[in-house]
Amino acid sequence: MAIKDYDEEAHRLLDMTTELVIRWLKAQMDVLPDAEGILVLDDICGFLSKDDYLEFAHPYLKRIYDSFPVPVKLFHNDNFGNQYTTFPYIADLGVNIFNFSHQADIQTARKELGDHVCILGNIAPLDILTRSDPATIQTETLRILDTYNSAKGIIFSAGGGASPGMSKDNCRAMLQAVRTWNESR
Repeated sequence: MAIKDYDEEAHRLLDMTTELVIRWLKAQMDVLPDAEGILVLDDICGFLSKDDYLEFAHPYLKRIYDSFPVPVKLFHNDNFGNQYTTFPYIADLGVNIFNFSHQADIQTARKELGDHVCILGNIAPLDILTRSDPATIQTETLRILDTYNSAKGIIFSAGGGASPGMSKDNCRAMLQAVRTWNESR
């Protein structure tokens, strides 16, 4: 509501929080000087319309990513509230790996993201990776690979993040399906 009713104040708050994030990440880099990447998680921007995203999220996220000359820039946003609103702008942030909701269609995601952003995820974390059996996981992983039709530009993982209780066997089933698919090519 603040961005609609108090846009100037919202910009001031976003400016302060952006500076806080930059300083926090730099403090971590000072302690871990060999770190080669950053991860920013922002699910809120997935709620915004295109215009609101471009005004109230994109410039601040871009400022964060532009502050770090590291080879890995990962962005996590698994809110699929306004569907593909943010996707066309992810590459402009300087992000090279994007972890998003398993609810997104992988072909549409690739089209919207372009070729310069690696997809991270896309297996349903709770219903498939945690609650189902290895055979179901292999079938779902192969289905997604067949739909995507490439092993390039994708790192298989939970779409949005792993759920508590996910077993090693289920992770191994996903990995084995990727290996099987690659070997068949």
